[in-house]
Amino acid sequence: MPEEGTDRTRVMPGDLLHYAEAWDAQALEAFRHYDKVDQPLAHLIRPEFHEKVNIAARNHLLVDSIRAIYFDRSSMTAAK
Repeated sequence: MPEEGTDRTRVMPGDLLHYAEAWDAQALEAFRHYDKVDQPLAHLIRPEFHEKVNIAARNHLLVDSIRAIYFDRSSMTAAK
């Protein structure tokens, strides 16, 4: 069953790189509202990320792209 708003039914390893620009834009749009609504889970944000969240919310700028969490699986086979 596809996720709402898409016809995709699978998540593939390359999706993070393929959709990074769109997902970054969606995250940035969400951060526009961060300071305007209650954030009951804000205490779960690790301290080292507080400044990045504040920059995104106040300056409308992502410090990191979602690409930053991409893991290249081919590096695992090359290391063997």
